[in-house]
Amino acid sequence: MSGCCGIEDPSLYKNKRAGKGEAYEPTTYEHWANTISQAIGIVPCVVVFRHMVTISHRELQFYLMIIYGLFTTLLFSSSTCYHVCELKFRQRRAQTQLRYYLHICDRAAIYLFIAASYTPWLTLRHCGYPGLNLKWMIWVFALMGILYQYNFHEKYKTLETLFYILIMDGIIPFAHAIWHVFVLIGASCHTYAVYSSLLGPDPNNPVPDLKSVEL
Repeated sequence: MSGCCGIEDPSLYKNKRAGKGEAYEPTTYEHWANTISQAIGIVPCVVVFRHMVTISHRELQFYLMIIYGLFTTLLFSSSTCYHVCELKFRQRRAQTQLRYYLHICDRAAIYLFIAASYTPWLTLRHCGYPGLNLKWMIWVFALMGILYQYNFHEKYKTLETLFYILIMDGIIPFAHAIWHVFVLIGASCHTYAVYSSLLGPDPNNPVPDLKSVEL
């Protein structure tokens, strides 16, 4: 029997909303969409950041592009690995150590990506004393977030459930995959901004050399 909008079985594309203290359970189609929407970012990351490292004019630019490129690629790679594991094991209720640690790595990669996104701007732009301190603070916060995930991963399901509600899981079909697409678009825009604003000589905002910058 046909469902609404000509869809044979709407439940193939969206499960019911998660209950209190529970995480949303994606359908098989949603698992595939979650995986593909992150996997498509891996190869472009490698190609783009290889080019950005190659055209770096200063030694400092070179190292910062490696850091930014490494953790951006890690973001999409770790998320892809985790969602592949989810696709393979979750719907069979298999609680594996691999799935558990890949989930932690997925969360950790987000913290590292955020810190790596700030670092080129705070280092290659003259942000003064606040920027110098913030440059290190964001990495400290990232490490604190990773430690939190390692020690308290999935212990506070109410907070995680709130996050799932905010991204509309269980309300809009493929909501998590749509969220991934926005992440991909945002990372692309940010990378273009780094490429166009921080690479190469800029007479109005000269890039300091590695030997003269205060780390």
